[in-house]
Amino acid sequence: MNLYFSFRFKFFALILIITASLFSTVKTSAQSQLVPWLGKNGLYGLAEISGEVVIPPQYQEIKLHRDLPFISFKKGVTWGIMDPNGEVIIEPILNTYHQLHNWTIRANEDRGYREGDMIYVDDSAGRNFFLINSKLEKPIDLNHPKNNKGKLQLKSSFRDFSILKIYTGSGAPSIINTNGKNILKESVYEVEIYDAELIGLQKEENGLFALFNPLTDKQTDYIYKEIHRTQLPGKVIGQKILSNNPNPVSFLIDAEFKEKLLGPYDVFVSKNQERILGRHNNQAVIFDFEGNKQFEISGFRVHPFPFNSLFLLDKFNKIGLINNSGQMVVDTIYNDIRTKGQHSVLFKRENQYGLFSKDWKEQFRIPEKIVEEFPDSKGHYKILDEATGKFGLIDSMGNYLASAEFEEISSYPYLYYLRKEDTTFFKSEDLQTELFTVDSFNLESSKGRESVLSINDKKYVFNAEGSYSNYSPTCNSWL
Repeated sequence: MNLYFSFRFKFFALILIITASLFSTVKTSAQSQLVPWLGKNGLYGLAEISGEVVIPPQYQEIKLHRDLPFISFKKGVTWGIMDPNGEVIIEPILNTYHQLHNWTIRANEDRGYREGDMIYVDDSAGRNFFLINSKLEKPIDLNHPKNNKGKLQLKSSFRDFSILKIYTGSGAPSIINTNGKNILKESVYEVEIYDAELIGLQKEENGLFALFNPLTDKQTDYIYKEIHRTQLPGKVIGQKILSNNPNPVSFLIDAEFKEKLLGPYDVFVSKNQERILGRHNNQAVIFDFEGNKQFEISGFRVHPFPFNSLFLLDKFNKIGLINNSGQMVVDTIYNDIRTKGQHSVLFKRENQYGLFSKDWKEQFRIPEKIVEEFPDSKGHYKILDEATGKFGLIDSMGNYLASAEFEEISSYPYLYYLRKEDTTFFKSEDLQTELFTVDSFNLESSKGRESVLSINDKKYVFNAEGSYSNYSPTCNSWL
């Protein structure tokens, strides 16, 4: 009977540990799954799903990283890193787990953890820098006295080539490759990484820039007044002063430092990388990414617009939209057109506001101002009556869900918070059901999957499975 109880205890303990772990399992080289294992000594090791102990319990804590093939462990009061087989990669000298967690997950979110990528870690004091490649080879120790107050900045290129930008304690930047070697030939004031083939170097004495290609180990002279990123691999835009022209002249420059003259323009790059906008006084020229002129507009202002290869055209303080071929998409009859990326495009026309449809027709017009370019998670827009300062809500077709009579409206997962004078309402996410009215409340959590409220010493949870009270399940009657 005792053996049976012992087996059941270990089984349920293992299940609880799996459930509680933020990153539930890690695969060893043999593709078996490992989970943290709590021993009788109160310390953690690693075990297979079957219950076979792989690493005996000896650590205060163990943290697994989703999609990243290493394990963080706490020995005493400091953290280290091991591979999935338990071989220590970095000895436990890191002061905190938090920074290690943030950096590794950030690198994973950038483009996934792939062959050749690098993970770099540091402790909260910023005094232990290491670099680990995807093969889990011996880490590169980037620590040296000047790094005591430095910081690391990861830059991954478009071509599976990774480099690190390091600011040392003296403030001078370095560029470190995958072997931990500083690839710069000289000390510089500032470094800007544009992509794998083009790095901008700046001298402090004159403020001018040079271009450096780390793949060919070639570099230009310090001749550029400014350099602009295009986000197109192997191409940037540089401005320099020519002897016969006091105004900066712009060039399209490739990774071999070949220059294509654009002209004496301030240069902007369209969001989707299809066109270059050059402006000087009231003249605008649109170029493709080979530096070829597409069309020219004189007498009116043209502005970049972050949506579908479009540009804002300003004629006598009225705004419209043109495409990257110079064709009119929206007539110049609006006071304002705005957006934040590939989402909704809002307009103001006289004293009314609205949204454009996908074919650039007015979807609706209302007298209240649409507050945010982005709809909330339910697809609704917050509106403001500018005369009264009161808020309301509409859907994407301009239908009123809540008239503009509230001092405050906030969207939380699976419910809305509305305040009118001294009364606070909570309504369902379709705004059709009033859940309850309260004098005071405490929002404990409003993460993407649920909202948690404390009201009159009761905790209410709202999620996809329904709404309920932790302390009184019968409270579902008011939903």
